[in-house]
Amino acid sequence: MVTQNKKILIITGSFGNGHLQVTNSVVNQLNEMNLKHLSVIEHDLFMEAHPILTTICKKYYINSFKYFRNSYKLFYYSRPAVVYKCFYKYYGLNKLINLLIKEKPDLILLTFPTPVMSVLTEQFNMNIPIATVMTDYRLHKNWVTPHSSRYYV
Repeated sequence: MVTQNKKILIITGSFGNGHLQVTNSVVNQLNEMNLKHLSVIEHDLFMEAHPILTTICKKYYINSFKYFRNSYKLFYYSRPAVVYKCFYKYYGLNKLINLLIKEKPDLILLTFPTPVMSVLTEQFNMNIPIATVMTDYRLHKNWVTPHSSRYYV
């Protein structure tokens, strides 16, 4: 019996260490299982797509707890329509499309919340299965990807 090679593309983010720690744990566990027909690729989508802007956003994000609480609350706890009308919905789209073309994954595993996955599934008819590992303390609208087939908490 011939076993097909499978590929998992993990989309993570370096906004805080939680997303990266979960990614590393998943990758390490899969590697320890020694699955010869499985390859795992991980990418920090935002940092790879827009390194300068992402670095600025990360500094703002870290300082938002202390100095800009209202903007932090607006981003995380506002109605979903607010985020879906702004540029953030498309942030990293071109990079992600290129990754999908290059890597041809069998599964996309999200360890970082990004609404760009909704754009791919709804506007580009992407049919790659999506699974989401929630790595934040609280569920917020960015974690809900309409076409994610699995959520892990």
